Amino acid sequence: MILVGLLALLMARPADAVCKLVINVDRTASMMAVRDNGKTRCETSQEQVLAILDAYLKGLDFDITHPERGAIPRAEYTANCPAGPDYMATAGTRLVQVREFHGDVMSPVVSAGFLPVSYVITQVVKLNWYDSTTGRSRNNCPGPSTPLAQAMCRAARIFPPTPPPPDEFRIVKTTTDGQENSSTYVPVANGETRCRINGEPELEWRQRVMNEYTTRDIAADAVLWGVGGSTSLQEPSIAAREPDAEAHGYTERFGSLDESPDYLFFWSMALSTGGLFNFVDEATALSPVVTLIDSDSDGIPDFRDQCVGTCASDADRDGIPDANDLCPSLAEDGRIPNSADGCPDSDSDGAHNGVDLCPNALEDSLEPFPNDNCPAERWSATSTLGLQTINNATVCTHLNVNSRTGAASLAKLDISGDHQNGFWLRGTLMHNGTTVMAFPAGTFSPNPTGGPGRFQFFNRQMAMPPGAASGTWTLCLTDSNPYGYIGILWNWSVHD
Repeated sequence: MILVGLLALLMARPADAVCKLVINVDRTASMMAVRDNGKTRCETSQEQVLAILDAYLKGLDFDITHPERGAIPRAEYTANCPAGPDYMATAGTRLVQVREFHGDVMSPVVSAGFLPVSYVITQVVKLNWYDSTTGRSRNNCPGPSTPLAQAMCRAARIFPPTPPPPDEFRIVKTTTDGQENSSTYVPVANGETRCRINGEPELEWRQRVMNEYTTRDIAADAVLWGVGGSTSLQEPSIAAREPDAEAHGYTERFGSLDESPDYLFFWSMALSTGGLFNFVDEATALSPVVTLIDSDSDGIPDFRDQCVGTCASDADRDGIPDANDLCPSLAEDGRIPNSADGCPDSDSDGAHNGVDLCPNALEDSLEPFPNDNCPAERWSATSTLGLQTINNATVCTHLNVNSRTGAASLAKLDISGDHQNGFWLRGTLMHNGTTVMAFPAGTFSPNPTGGPGRFQFFNRQMAMPPGAASGTWTLCLTDSNPYGYIGILWNWSVHD
């Protein structure tokens, strides 16, 4: 019955279903406090980021407070972004953004937007969070203050302010020791709403943060690191820390947030959004961490190495044995869509660098060469002529474009001239047998003085069909006024 139910769940999953995970990491100075095991919260937290990413790559979740569990299934992952037999091949359905906050910094550490987890791992391990020599996390959490409220709001606002489509699961994992103290004055962007206002009760900003998550239907996971002796963290009864605390009658939520500590805030956030909450006191035994340790010194951290120890030949040292490597002399870079075939694909267009004519530029699928693995080249042509318009008649002028791969569908038009009443002008543009309206009559305003007035526009998109930009372009101006007005087209250009 379990197998049948799982098959039914997977069959019901839309083909384009996806999970979007945000890992929001507190790197403030308070995270430098040393735990009972001699390691700081900072280095332990940063190591756990690798563990979370490694589990997520396989379609699993990670609970650092239960060493016996390791990576574990999560129903939402199974429903929206399960790992197939080749979990690397399905990594494109598991997207992630890793963020940090400290002082005035509240931003992504790899790039804005969501990226496949397999690629993000290759970039995160390059951060200065980790020591490339020892493979261990560095003790380098630098921030002087904790903009917790603003950082949590920014993490939520990556998503649109509406619930997700049925085929998308949203989750934000925050790892922090709490102690909000600077969101009232950190710089915010133009148009960005401040999530904590100076002088307001604690209840106000906590509820404001909660609303950012519930509005978007985001599961709010949290790992809260214990703060010894802090008055901002007063633990509730032991019942509140049990996984089934709600079933045992512990239902305190936001009724007294103005007095509640960080513990109740994050615990309540998780309960209310379907997230997971872990409290890590200074003595909590944690799961074994994922580090950059490279046991066989082949340049690939053990947690990503398909071949640890004595293995088959691996000429390019990318962790993929030559027998399974499509590019045995070119190292795999972990980029989609073929993130485990053994080949680099710098622009992620599916053509590996050895055969890609444009390895660092993404294919744009534009005619005349939609499958050459290159974007269409830039193109333009300009004419300065002084062409006089003719009353109640049409005049035409020509340009020639010389471009090997330029796309006609990207064509834009610039024109500039003088006319006693440009209101009466209309224009067409012709190329390779296709004529489109360049601009209709009435585009330009009448000159109230009756003297020469300027008519011009720039970067006006033309509705040209797909095809090559190379060849002759013809601009025709029709002056339909019946009053003898005259004008001159001084210059025009067509370009992408």
